[in-house]
Amino acid sequence: MDESAVSAALEAVPHLRSMDSDLLAYLASMIAAQPESVTPAVLADTVGPFFDSAGVAETAGGAEMLCKAILSHIRTGSVGPGIPRKAASSAAAAAAAASSRRAAAAAAAAAEEEDAAPRLLSAPVHVGAREAAAHAKDSRSGMLDFLWGREDNAYLNQNKVTEYVMSAKDQEKYAKRVDRWQRRQAAMERKSKKGRRGYIAPPPIAGEAASGAGGASAPVDFTPVSAEEEAAAAKNVDIERFTMGFAGLSLLENTELKIILGRKYGLIGQNGSGKTTLLRQLARREVEGLPKGLTILHVQQEVRGSDATVLDTVMASEVERETLMREEEELGAKIEAREATIAALEADLEAAEAAATADPAKAEAILAELGTLHKQDDDDTVRIQEIYERLERLDAASAEARAAEVLGGLGFSTTMQQLPTRALSGGWRMRVALACAIFVRPDILCLDEPTNHVDFPAIAWLEDYLSKYKSTCIIVSHDRHFLNHVATDIVHLSHKKLHYYRGNYDEFVTSRAEMLRHSTRAAAAADAKKAHIQEFIDKFRANAKKASLVQSRIKALSRIDSVTVASDDPAWSFEFPEPSDLGGASSVIQIKDVGFGYDPSKMLFRGVNMGISMDSRIGILGPNGVGKSTLIKLVMGQLAAVEGAVVPHPKLEVAFFSQHHEEQMDLEKSPLEMLVDINPGTDETAARAHLGRFNLSGELALQRIGSLSGGQKSRVSFALMSFRAPHVLVMDEVTNHLDIETVDALIGAIAMYQGGFIVVSHDQHFLEATCTEYWVMSSKRKLERWRGTLAAYRKIAESERPVLQFTHPDAVAE
Repeated sequence: MDESAVSAALEAVPHLRSMDSDLLAYLASMIAAQPESVTPAVLADTVGPFFDSAGVAETAGGAEMLCKAILSHIRTGSVGPGIPRKAASSAAAAAAAASSRRAAAAAAAAAEEEDAAPRLLSAPVHVGAREAAAHAKDSRSGMLDFLWGREDNAYLNQNKVTEYVMSAKDQEKYAKRVDRWQRRQAAMERKSKKGRRGYIAPPPIAGEAASGAGGASAPVDFTPVSAEEEAAAAKNVDIERFTMGFAGLSLLENTELKIILGRKYGLIGQNGSGKTTLLRQLARREVEGLPKGLTILHVQQEVRGSDATVLDTVMASEVERETLMREEEELGAKIEAREATIAALEADLEAAEAAATADPAKAEAILAELGTLHKQDDDDTVRIQEIYERLERLDAASAEARAAEVLGGLGFSTTMQQLPTRALSGGWRMRVALACAIFVRPDILCLDEPTNHVDFPAIAWLEDYLSKYKSTCIIVSHDRHFLNHVATDIVHLSHKKLHYYRGNYDEFVTSRAEMLRHSTRAAAAADAKKAHIQEFIDKFRANAKKASLVQSRIKALSRIDSVTVASDDPAWSFEFPEPSDLGGASSVIQIKDVGFGYDPSKMLFRGVNMGISMDSRIGILGPNGVGKSTLIKLVMGQLAAVEGAVVPHPKLEVAFFSQHHEEQMDLEKSPLEMLVDINPGTDETAARAHLGRFNLSGELALQRIGSLSGGQKSRVSFALMSFRAPHVLVMDEVTNHLDIETVDALIGAIAMYQGGFIVVSHDQHFLEATCTEYWVMSSKRKLERWRGTLAAYRKIAESERPVLQFTHPDAVAE
């Protein structure tokens, strides 16, 4: 934006004239840096705190109304309706203040002229002495203000002389008036297809004094916000004092729930803090205060298998389109049947009229019935026309192409799209659920760990798609790389509050660390100030001559608010038990010329050669479906090689973490019961101590596993798999369902672990932090050592995915 135009707009808004000129200049530079298409709500997020501190708008609604006026002037040259002032005498007070300032300026000019003329002094002037006295006086008064806890702030004092502050009640009342006016204006515009014909004057500004020559009221040329801006604002969520609980537990207390259209929110927090519960309650509309008509969809689990094809399942997820198409078919059948009835009645009417003995009553009855049928026909025809218009807006003609595009991006070939969903594995069904959500295009799309079961090419496609997606996304994810590419904001759920940060995950980490440092310094400064005043009180408490001073400082001390030091979520760590010595063996598992295929005529891979030692840190890479999990099962001894051999050390103990680990646990038992059952004869005290190493102590150790969060269930699996101190840990998609803190704890545990480690994962951060070598399972039925970096491999994997074009203008930006 042009900064001069912004400055002119700020000067034109009456309610900003009380603000300091330097502050207005700073705000002008901030607003000029915003894009031309910025909305009042987004602009209010940026400049609202300055309006609040200056006392011109104490709420988000007031700030947004001011921003509407500013943007209206920048774009159209007029301010629009103002904001009601607290008292009707505000304008008079402002005029009086302006008159006073002009008089003071005139007096100052006269004084300057008088000082410029030569004068005879009656005594010598000691300039240095006068300056020193003035400096001493300023120093003494400043120290006294500090000791008495009453430091002066000239900028904030301007609030005392302005009457421009608007109460919450006034804001609400005026907002309703503006809303009524806008609805009336919209109704008139719908009636008149020629633009501004039928224009209704906007509501008068409450408390606004008459202006212009002779006290005549100047007309206000108000241009309302566009329909697009109104529609966008209607899809924003701003709920204060939001509280949420689940199963008798309080998860959020008196916090602000704020969701702005088009933002991509990364929702982070510890497992069990309430992230999934928040998404679920939003989707079920169990949150009071959500705007009417707001569509919210939560993707949390795989679709149920059925005989419907993958493509048909995705297309059927757009319920409105499917409903309209069924209604159109039904109406078409009714019209066709009715036309046959009309033709028969018209033939009867002609026969009755042509008969020698015409029956007027019968003819009238036929005519009446024909009139009813024609009326029904007309009504159905109008309804069909409405359906066609709505289907056109939904882009129904391209539905199949759009569904195929989304499925292709998530890795479904043309052949797979025609398979029944019951033929898919759980991971692929999860992708179908994700495809359905993207295809529907809700106002708010809630994704719970969307990168689980998804390989690098599909993750890259999803990153591109969501970054261009025009609606709002709330994403729970442990994948830092994914959040850095998609998120525009981070919402940190901590200590039963929602804390909002602009930027991606890395920027959140930086901002959070700076906030914690600032909080610590502010608390230290407040404590030092209290200690200084308390020291004075303690020193002179018994001095009768200074009793009044002591009492004043006691009052000043009570006025100093305590600064609460912000704290991070409590970090935790764990260690895997140290394995026993295997006699210095250089390799504990030998894989020699191994080949495998569930059907020997269709081998998944051949000629695999690999050695695994106690020092190995191996990451297995490759697209889904090439046999990575099968290779893991061969290492574990769960499958026998068709060709070659897998030779383990005779005393080797291997532990396995499956991506479907929940299916291997009895969800009705507690972690303690599961550990004792798997290891008969285990002492309960030893079992409790082992569970405690994985942060499963106290009530968690006795709680039913089925009631635990996904991350807590993963910690139970860690405890179960490591109880016998294995020599090699084998993990398949281990970071699924873990929060970021638990992933960090797992990285630390693997770094300290004294045994071998093999993992299949698509979490780039986790792989880079834990692995020292990578092996790639390619579609060429080979396992080969990758000599480059993980980032280089990912680029190659992404380049092999199909190049897709986004076809629906409402789903993604051009």
